[in-house]
Amino acid sequence: MRRLIAIAAAALTLCGCNRYVGGFDDSYMKYSQMVLMNRSSKDISLVIGNCEWADPMDTVRLEQGNGLWKKTVEKENYYFNSSDMRMQVISEDGRKVWLDDMSYDFRYNPCRGNMLNLNDSRGLYFVYEFTDEKLDTLDAFVERRNRFAGMNSIPPSYVSSSASVKGTSETLVADVFMNAHVRGKISLGTMIYKEAEDVSHIRIAEGCSLEPQHPLRETEEVLLASRLHAYATYCNIDNLRKIGLAHFGCDFAELTGRGDSEMERFSGLVFSNVKQVYAETFTDRELPEDVASFIGNSPEEVAIVDRICYGKMMFLLAEADCSLNLLYNSVEFSYLGKDTFHLDEIDCYLLTLGPDGEFECRKGGKELIKIYCDGLDSQPVMPLSFRMTGDLDGIACLHVQDIDVSAF
Repeated sequence: MRRLIAIAAAALTLCGCNRYVGGFDDSYMKYSQMVLMNRSSKDISLVIGNCEWADPMDTVRLEQGNGLWKKTVEKENYYFNSSDMRMQVISEDGRKVWLDDMSYDFRYNPCRGNMLNLNDSRGLYFVYEFTDEKLDTLDAFVERRNRFAGMNSIPPSYVSSSASVKGTSETLVADVFMNAHVRGKISLGTMIYKEAEDVSHIRIAEGCSLEPQHPLRETEEVLLASRLHAYATYCNIDNLRKIGLAHFGCDFAELTGRGDSEMERFSGLVFSNVKQVYAETFTDRELPEDVASFIGNSPEEVAIVDRICYGKMMFLLAEADCSLNLLYNSVEFSYLGKDTFHLDEIDCYLLTLGPDGEFECRKGGKELIKIYCDGLDSQPVMPLSFRMTGDLDGIACLHVQDIDVSAF
């Protein structure tokens, strides 16, 4: 067995593998060196953070062809903490891409060719290599993550994920947010057409309504959302716009002051903090003849509002130049007062409801995370959502279409 190991080690040595991380000769090294090399046809810049050996304020610039950068630490058997290291690649056009989720793809592999001469046996080397092929994977990575992922529920809105059309905002909505466009127009017994462009274009079926005889009032307080759960992700302004319009009839891009601009950060998360204070529900189980006739003769499908939820609500939009996982952990640990997964800069937008039911926005940094998590009780009780039924014996959903954000 020892003989086989010796043969394998000799073979790897001939490939140049004994002096970079992952080789057989990683012991008793006098120093360690981080090496970044650019063998692509494009100039690139790098920002390295979350490590003791690099200053995130310094930008590493690598020229095309054979750009090289080295950082040496004179310590025996010192390992660069590359598992926690965050590296951001900045292309010539200014686009930023973090390698948190794909950094291993850029580790140097001498067996692929492009041999690097690391012939000092006293050194332990950590090598990252950038080629045209690897930079193309970044382009594909950015394109993939910038697509609209599809509809997931963001309380108090509840959508049917199984009925959602992948890559669009078309879906069936069971709990419909009581946005400012319909507030004051909808009450128990209101008749609504089941087809809508989005939740801000709900159409009320005029000419008939159902008066509740014995409505039930539920007074038990219920948490409808976990304040530190991320309910949606976005990576560009169009995605953020579509999330806000599809769920709440509000353009979140415009609300946050970026209706005509691009998203500056790499990743974004939507957090929801919602509590139901009380709800009103129909208890009648039979339709009057005139109502049943109106529904049966309607040229479009009609549903009846049979439940309205009242409560308090706050949203937090968090954005940063990092992966979604790191951003989520940083928000959580920032609230808990821990330094783990620490990010120096997180752009936050705190969304609340004003007296008229319109969304209000406050922009800031990490200080808004604690306000968001602890401030729900200070919010006013408002009508949050409504639910519909077709025949008083089951839930009817609102069918909303995909939103064309190019029109904005």
